[in-house]
Parts: sequence; structure tokens; C-alpha cells
Amino acid sequence: MKKISIVVPVYNVEKYIEECVDSLLNQNYQDFEVIFVDDGSKDKSVDKIRSKIEGNTDFRIVTKENGGLSSARNFGLTFAQGEFVTFLDSDDFLDKNYLSMMLEAIGDANICCCGYREITDSGQFIRDVGNNFDKSTDSNIYANVVESINFIPNAWGKIYRRDIFDKLQYPEGMLFEDFAIVYKVFYQEKVKFIDYPLYFYRIRNGSIMRDFNENIIGHKFVILNQLY
Repeated sequence: MKKISIVVPVYNVEKYIEECVDSLLNQNYQDFEVIFVDDGSKDKSVDKIRSKIEGNTDFRIVTKENGGLSSARNFGLTFAQGEFVTFLDSDDFLDKNYLSMMLEAIGDANICCCGYREITDSGQFIRDVGNNFDKSTDSNIYANVVESINFIPNAWGKIYRRDIFDKLQYPEGMLFEDFAIVYKVFYQEKVKFIDYPLYFYRIRNGSIMRDFNENIIGHKFVILNQLY
């Protein structure tokens, strides 16, 4: 079996963290590790994690001063020992088949993307979102995926070969940090897709990333030109 590392940044999510942890404990794939990055959380999030994972040596908590989502992801990656890595936001959760289906689908590719289900703050269904762009060829991922109007450059909902991040880091101290790295991650890489919604994405009122709307998406080509 191939080992998968899951990096979970944690900051003040005590309301949601138990559902997140349960979804990891219930995965039907066995060879994986979870790295919870305590990004200076001030509530009971870490205590709730600790009580859930007691005795599980494949789940661990690492602690750092608050630095934001990118800083937490970068820090977590330094502990990752798997051949593959995936990211989970601590207010979201995974289908029990997430790891097994993603690993099966990735094959000889470098990245695999799945569909996701949007839910409300309280967990009510909003809609399912698939990969609604041209997947007929792997020869021009940059054009067919990154430039697609349907592509959302989130770090989550994807599994990556760990060595992709050997020379890349998430930029720290900026909003919508996924924009600044996703083009570099996907550029000239071979990508596979699963339309099934394996990731549960929670829409929280007042969250910066949950306010990621069509107006911002419409500016991605401007951002792209600034990055290259």
C-alpha cells in the first residue's frame, strides 16, 4: 500500500473539528497519517482532537505560532512522510471513500481532483460540484483546467504526489493564497479527475474563503499574468 499524508490546519474550529476527525478515523483506506497543525488555536479545538485520536499513532498534533492557513500547510508538509499528500480544512470533512478512490484514480498521474459537496454551516446540503470542464485529454492541463471558468484553485479536494512540494510553498501573509501556487502546481503536470463529491465543503458566514465569489474568480487571468 502507498502511504498518504493528510495535513489539517487547525485554528478555532471547536464547533466542527469532531466531525472532521471522525471522517478521518472512518476512512476505509488504512495506510495514511494525519498531521493536525495547531496554528495557535485559542479554543478547545486541540483538546477535542486529542481526545478523539488518543492511542492512534498515525494521528499527531504539531504546534506553531499563529501564521495563517498557508503557514500551517507549509509547516505540516515538513512532517509529511507519505508518497502522496492531501489537505483538509478543519471545518470540512471527507467521504469515507476519499483516500481509496483518490489513490485508485490517480494512477500514474501527479494530481487527482475530486468533486465536492457544498453544505451550510449546520451541515445542510446546498449543491454538488463536479469537474465541469474538458477532461478529454491530459496533453494540455494548463489550458483545459487552470484556464477553465469552472476551475476553483483550492488546495483541498486534491491528492498530490508529495515531491511536487519539494520546491514549492504556499505564500504566506496573503488572501486567496491558493491562487498564487495552483498554477505552478498544475503547470505541465498530469491530472486525473473524479466527479463524485468526496469532499464536504462547509460554507461558513464571515469566512474569507467562503466569500470567494464569481467576481473574484473573474479576475483569475489578471492574477495569472502577475504570477508568470
